[in-house]
Formats: sequence, structure tokens, C-alpha cells
Amino acid sequence: MRVSLAVLLLVAMGVAVKGSDCPNGEDTLLTYNTALTPTIPGFEDRRDRIPAAVATEAANADFLCFQELWYEEDVRGVLEAVEDDFPYHYSYLHYDVSDMTGHRRRRHSDDPPCGKWKMLLLSACLAYNCLGAEDARACMTTECESRLFDMSRDCLSCISVSYTGFTEVMDQCVFSFFGSNNRFNSPGLVVASRKPMTAEYVSFNPSTKVLLERGYIKAKVENGAPFLCSHLTSVSLNTYYEAKLPYSSYTEQQQAEIQDLENKFSGTPHVLMGDLNTGPGRSGEGDENLIAEAPDNYNMLVSDMGYDNPYLDGDGRCTFCESNLVVQTRGLTGNKVIDHILVKDLGNDSSSAQTTVQASALSITDCLLCSECWMTQPLDSYLTIMGYELACAVPDGDVSLVVLEQLEQNGGKAHIIVTLVLSTSRQIPFYSSSPA
Repeated sequence: MRVSLAVLLLVAMGVAVKGSDCPNGEDTLLTYNTALTPTIPGFEDRRDRIPAAVATEAANADFLCFQELWYEEDVRGVLEAVEDDFPYHYSYLHYDVSDMTGHRRRRHSDDPPCGKWKMLLLSACLAYNCLGAEDARACMTTECESRLFDMSRDCLSCISVSYTGFTEVMDQCVFSFFGSNNRFNSPGLVVASRKPMTAEYVSFNPSTKVLLERGYIKAKVENGAPFLCSHLTSVSLNTYYEAKLPYSSYTEQQQAEIQDLENKFSGTPHVLMGDLNTGPGRSGEGDENLIAEAPDNYNMLVSDMGYDNPYLDGDGRCTFCESNLVVQTRGLTGNKVIDHILVKDLGNDSSSAQTTVQASALSITDCLLCSECWMTQPLDSYLTIMGYELACAVPDGDVSLVVLEQLEQNGGKAHIIVTLVLSTSRQIPFYSSSPA
């Protein structure tokens, strides 16, 4: 998924993995792409709602993999919401597992990712060389290359994630943070576990400055196989902007990331999870009709590395769906599965792991994007969220929602029914939503 799109904005994907390498025989894993970036509409409102929503959804999980938690404020907000159940957590910002503070703070360790003077010099270069340029990013990486790559690695990623205009970059990356909680989580990855674990972040490009940091968190609980939480490079852009990398396209860069994983983990039982930005095509009806995304790269995962994909073997509907309002606002079409929980060599039972897409509280309460699509729903409306239609609660509390987590197996598809109990017939935000 590219930075400006929400793949799992509304629904979290979960897989219950059974195997001899799971500490207790079975672990329930959830992956979330929170899409907490200013390039997504409703950013400020969503960042206030997501922590509590995630805590509700994660109640029955054992291990969580988050993507696109970029800002320290959001990392802390989500972790504080789940910490009672998930006391063990880790990110690029952590000094150690469950420790975001450190015993010895370095001077300026709370500073924003970008220095104001270097940013002003870059801005002057852009104003002189790139004002009115048809492709401002291409101009920036060529005409202002020295100024751009004089920035820190964290600053480069912050610019890429936050850019909706110069003012937004200055607010998010230079001036807006005072005191604490102002660091930037460059890869956007966070993991959380119920059980004690070890964890480390590994960059795909440790010695090269890149416009957007990519890598993975390797986490391991006692007597268990490693969990790799990652967010592979998006292949959605036709123009390639990573001037310091030896690739000609984002598809080629993603392929190199997969090759890196294969070199390190091909002989090790493990789980790879997250927004992998690649997936197969498949003919079907509605949300089961999938458009391939970098299919050769996906084949590297399942053919060369030998991953099992229990979600595709079970439910298998889109995780990046054209009925998602955020996808629609970007003018994109077609359903894709690009978010995965892939299992490699976890005993004999892993291929038959139970797979469900779980209705997230985000899909119920986080509906502020739907300001232009209102309709009236009658009393006791019954809607199916799993890839069809979704009603959202208004924030004033007049609408109460009862989620019946009753999985109805119908031809291998799991459906979760949401009952809307309305005190009176009234208007509520409404829009179509596939698992998104």
C-alpha cells in the first residue's frame, strides 16, 4: 500500500495459526494498517478514535502487527490503549521491548525529525528550481538532491509520509512538537504481544538514505517461531523516485525486499505478516474477484519461499477494496488482496489454520469520512459487514451498536452480523465497505 492510501482503514485481518512451533499450540495473529497519515481525510479525528477501537478488536488476539503508525503520539496512544492485555511491545522508537523512554536520554532525542534550517534551505532550493514543475518530486530528487539527502533518514521519511503541502510538512516534521512524544517512527511498524518476547527492527537499506524507510520487526516469544511484521514497498507509482537505490521501479525494489527475506529466513519456520503490497489475481464474484498486484513478487513468496496463505485458502476476499471510500476518493478501481498473514513450516496443522476477517470497532465508529453520504435507517436494521454494507454510529451516542460475533459458516465464508439498535428512526452515516 502506498503511504497515501488506507488498506485496512476499516477492517482488521486475523488468522488463528496452529502448529508445533506456536508456544501454546495456537496463536491468534492480527494485522492492522492504521493509515494514520495526514494524506488520509479525517486524520485528526481518526487518530483520536483508533486506539480504543483497536483495543476492542484485539481482545482475543495474541500478537498484533501494526503498519502506518508514524508519529510517536500515535504509537503511544495505541500502545497505551492495549497495554493491559499486551504489555510487551516494540517499534523503531523503542530502546528495548516495552521501553520507549530509555534509561539515558540522548541530548535532542526528543527533537522533531527535521531541522528547521536544513528544511528552509531545501525549501529555498525547491522554490528556485521546482516551482511549477510538472513532477515536483522528480525535480526535488534531481535539482535539489544534495539539499534533500542532507536531511536525516527520519526527516526524509517524515516528508514522504506527511506531504500534502509545504505547511503540513513544517507542522508535522519541524515545528509542531514541543516537549516529548515528538519522534518519528520511520518504518511505521509496531508489534505488541501478550507474552514476553524479544524484538528488533531490521532495515532493508541500512546503509543508504531513502525517501521512505522500509524494513521489518522480527519478534520472537519463548519457544516460538519468529513473527516478521513488515510493510513492503508499494508498487502503485509509475515513476521511481528513490534516487539512491539501484532499482528502476518500485516493483523491482519490492522484489529485492522479498529476496532479502528469502536469504535470511528461507530455512526457518516463521510467520510473515502485514501490508505486503503484493497479491494474486483470481476470478470470482464481487469481493472475491481479485486483481493481481505485482503477481511475480507474490509468486516468489508462495513458490520460492514456500509460504502458506490460510486467508486466501479460506475467506480470500479483498483487503484493498474498490468499495472502500478511501480507495474511491483516490479514483482507484478493482479489488486486491495485498495484506497477508503468511505461514512457513509451522507444523502439520498450519495449512488448515482457521481464518476469519474480524469486524473491527474502527468499522463501526470511525465514519467521519462519510460526510456526504447520509441516509435514514429504520429501527433494528440488520447489516452484514463482511464485504457488503456497513452502518456507522454517530458520535453523539444516540445510536447503540450490538456486535454479534457469531461466525456463520456458509460455503467457507465467515460472516459477522452487526445489529443496529436505534432508539428512533434517524439519520446515520452509511457507505459500502468491503474488508478494507
